[in-house]
Amino acid sequence: MEIVMVPVPTELVADVDALLFRLRFQANAPSFDHEAMGEHLLMLSEEPRAVLLEVAAGVLEGRPRSDTELVAQFGVTLRELFGIVTEINDVTVRPLSSNLVYPLRAQAENDPATAVRQLHMLHGYALMATEMAREFGLRPRSAPSSESV
Repeated sequence: MEIVMVPVPTELVADVDALLFRLRFQANAPSFDHEAMGEHLLMLSEEPRAVLLEVAAGVLEGRPRSDTELVAQFGVTLRELFGIVTEINDVTVRPLSSNLVYPLRAQAENDPATAVRQLHMLHGYALMATEMAREFGLRPRSAPSSESV
C-alpha cells in the first residue's frame, strides 16, 4: 500500500476525511447491480414487487406515480402503501447506501397550487428493476385484488 502525505488547510480537514471515508467504503462495498436487483425482486412478496415495478414504470415514463394513484390502484391505505415502500427499501442482498423508492413533493398537474407526493427512484434502478422483472417473467399487478374490491 502506498502512503501519500498531502498538506490540507485546517478548514478542509473534515471534508477531506469524509471524502477518504467514502472512497474507502466504495472500494470495499459491492455495487448494487442487475444481479442484486434481481435477487431483491425475487425476495419481495407479490405486492411490494408490484409497487416497486409500478414506481419504476412511472419513473421510466417520466411521470412518477403519486401516492394517491398507487393507493387507488393497489386498493391499500396510505399507511399500508408506505409500509410496502419500507419493505421495498429493506434491501438485504447487498449494501445499498440509499432507498430504492422515496417520496418527493411536486405540484399537482391539474392544480399548481396543490402539492402531491410522488414516489420516485433513481432512473438506473428503475431500468434495472424493469429489465430484471422482464427477464424473470414477473408482471406488475395492475389492479387491486378481488378481495379488496
